[in-house]
Amino acid sequence: MKQREIIFYSEGTKMVGTIYLPDDYKEGEKRHGIIANSGWTGVNKVYPAMFARQMTKYGYVCMGFDYRGFKPSGGISCSAQDMAQHIQEVGMEHCFLTSDRGQSDRELPAEGMLQFLLTLLQAGISYNALYVMTHTVPTQVLGII
Repeated sequence: MKQREIIFYSEGTKMVGTIYLPDDYKEGEKRHGIIANSGWTGVNKVYPAMFARQMTKYGYVCMGFDYRGFKPSGGISCSAQDMAQHIQEVGMEHCFLTSDRGQSDRELPAEGMLQFLLTLLQAGISYNALYVMTHTVPTQVLGII
């Protein structure tokens, strides 16, 4: 997997990320892309990079970045309201929700995901949007439907 560091700005805040390219990518070539983000406390070099390592094998170009408030990006970290706003701005059909729960000292993965989804519901995300982001988009990305 090839990598390119990038800098972009979101609402005036400097954001730092990485473009992950398949090994056979040729400059200027158009490919399908995936923005691989992690949970609120995830960093680009962990889950987005791990996800990209797998998806670039299938020819996807991926992008990961550190959220506001997580170095090296600037700003302050986002709240559930901020995340709901970001989902609404990007569009639910472009979001894929997962949970990184399952660590031995945390709740069970399903319980962690439920807490995350309830938080998004309280922040104004609809049941339909949650379904699209947890079922429809993942099945499309994986080529199941």
